[in-house]
Amino acid sequence: MIERGQARAVVLFGCALLAAVSLGLGLVWLLGAGSERAERLARAERALADGRLAGAEGAVALFLEVLAAEPDQEMARQGLLRAGERALKAALEAADRGERERALELLGLARAAGLSGPRIDAVHAQVRGLDHQREQLLAEAAQAEAAGEAPLALIARITAALGRDPGDEELAQRRARLVAQRASLAAAWLSAGDIERARRELDALRSLAPDQSAVIALEAALLDAERDAAARNDQE
Repeated sequence: MIERGQARAVVLFGCALLAAVSLGLGLVWLLGAGSERAERLARAERALADGRLAGAEGAVALFLEVLAAEPDQEMARQGLLRAGERALKAALEAADRGERERALELLGLARAAGLSGPRIDAVHAQVRGLDHQREQLLAEAAQAEAAGEAPLALIARITAALGRDPGDEELAQRRARLVAQRASLAAAWLSAGDIERARRELDALRSLAPDQSAVIALEAALLDAERDAAARNDQE
């Protein structure tokens, strides 16, 4: 039989062994969690170095993930601040170029990174100025369309605005309708036999909106008219 002292020693040893195992498992868990956060932090730093600010794998989102798990992580806090500053600088540059949608996206990232104050307000005011210019263009386009007019200068201004912000569907649709008006007028000149005037109009439209369906159709109509004219001359 095991004596009482031996039994007590066995029990104590078992408890100690269980505690050691529990401690080891706890350390493994902590090290694993820390390793995961360290990897996320490293990914955030790489994203920032590569200039990737937006998206789930962008620097802002990754730094925020680290801070959600560990709010006092100083490296993540500093990294998020750097990412916000980078986004604000890029927003200002986009606004200077007239890229409204891009500027708004970057401003949102800067705010998500915790930036606020006069610098944010200044860039936002600049974007509002772009909004005002856009609304003016849309209003002029609507007036021209209603009047049955489509000044080439207005089409050129809309084309320039679309060059800065290609995703503006409303402006793109307005331009397409104005171009179609001009192309219809040129087609009427073709029907009247004024090939040279129609060609000048086509050249102007081609320089502004070469990919528009109305311009492509006008090119085909002009080619047919020129062939017909050449055939008549041959017969004479």
